[in-house]
Amino acid sequence: MLRLSLILALSLVSAPATLASTGTYGGEGAVLFPLKKTPIHVLSQHISLEDGALARSPAPGWRVQAVYTLENPTDQPVTVELALPEFACRARSLQSCALLGARGGSSFLDLRTWVGFKEVKLGKGRAPRGVLGGRAVRRVHTFKVSFAPREVQKVRNTYRFGRSTHLGSERIAVVTRPGSLWSGPIGKAIFAIRTLARPYAWTLPAELKVLSYTQMRDPNHGDVYLTDLVLEGRDWRPSGDVVLEQEPAGSVPLLPEFGCPPIDEVVSEAGHWIALSARAEPAPFRAMSDAELRRCRELPRAVYGYGFDDPELTEFFYESHPVSPGAARFVARSSAEYEPWMLTNEEWLYMRVLEAVEAARSKP
Repeated sequence: MLRLSLILALSLVSAPATLASTGTYGGEGAVLFPLKKTPIHVLSQHISLEDGALARSPAPGWRVQAVYTLENPTDQPVTVELALPEFACRARSLQSCALLGARGGSSFLDLRTWVGFKEVKLGKGRAPRGVLGGRAVRRVHTFKVSFAPREVQKVRNTYRFGRSTHLGSERIAVVTRPGSLWSGPIGKAIFAIRTLARPYAWTLPAELKVLSYTQMRDPNHGDVYLTDLVLEGRDWRPSGDVVLEQEPAGSVPLLPEFGCPPIDEVVSEAGHWIALSARAEPAPFRAMSDAELRRCRELPRAVYGYGFDDPELTEFFYESHPVSPGAARFVARSSAEYEPWMLTNEEWLYMRVLEAVEAARSKP
């Protein structure tokens, strides 16, 4: 499995091999929502999801920190009861919940909530019928917030949930559809995901814009690189859940606009394919034009934000590639943080094989 990959259904140590099977769902995050109709408005919602291995005290799963800036726009005092749903571990995800350390069917660990700077005790409630998309709910955590007229307050909660995989990619889910119960649209919604690897593609919700995508050295571990993806929605009305998937290097064919052979296939045959002649070009490359071959050779560098001198490659990778709704996207950006040793040995070997094919083609 690649160093990492993800689903974010908003309601956000490498993943163990036991979780790499098709359709293993370890958990889902969730957003706060009001239990009853309220005039309270969400000025902003900032959801951060970080690989638990990056924490000061490393732990399995995804760590979530969610900060909500809430406003009472009325001239009257308002008290609102807020809810955070926690979903039950299903039979196929019990192993993931156990690895997380959860017991008794829980899918959240270390859940804490603050209103302003004061931590609050959570009660139990029941979500309105139909707002959670038919999910099996373990419990609904509730608490009340009182607003003076025109008052703005911040609410923060933190917790962990387990990892999920699907067809080799890792998924992150945060159930966001209950966010439609707030008064009016959410002014600004930010989803920030920090992972340990650079996926080759992401499946992202169409309604959220990629605000930034960067990779940098971990300041606490100089030999570790972190990838930050930040998504933004303005005046956002959640119509469903936010679902993200990260696709590893072996999933290059999921980017049909590139038409590149998969890295794992090329690397497995590298010993045979490096020493080739123009007359014995392997099948994966025969249908590729010279321009396509060159782009595929540079794809691993582009994934990490390499700054190309060639404007054609810059435009192709970072500016003009098409985006199909619901399909895996190449979302890399040119970055001053690029360093050659970000690439894996397999990626360097992939480029070397394609270089050999190009050299064989140029022979008379």
